[in-house]
Amino acid sequence: MSALTATELQASILEALDAADLVIAAALAGEYSSVLEAEAAIGATRALIQALLPQISTVWGVRANATLVHLRAVAARLLDLRELVDDSGATIEVTLDREASLVELAVNWYGDWERWTELADLNRRLSRPARVPAGTTLVRYAQ
Repeated sequence: MSALTATELQASILEALDAADLVIAAALAGEYSSVLEAEAAIGATRALIQALLPQISTVWGVRANATLVHLRAVAARLLDLRELVDDSGATIEVTLDREASLVELAVNWYGDWERWTELADLNRRLSRPARVPAGTTLVRYAQ
């Protein structure tokens, strides 16, 4: 990053904070479809912040300590977001080794019989959710 004027630097700081706000809001709202997608957004935003830190010190010196502390805290908060993002939307395929019902599978896979409707939604081709034959390949959520 080339040397910025004080005005350009201020604009870049606001841009970095706006980007961080968007990433944080998206993570809290569960908008990332995978951890990899979240990691890419978090990494890009942290890189933007990290690139600004030395320039802030150069342009404003000691007067910039509060800004530096704030930006470092934002960068650290971005790392914490990784824990909020889960791959609950990720699916896997499972081939049944014996006949089972979707209710039974929901209990075995998720510990909750009511999630059989999720299995039914993911496997709409099933004609009889109460009797799924052995050898059938089903799609289920990884979590």
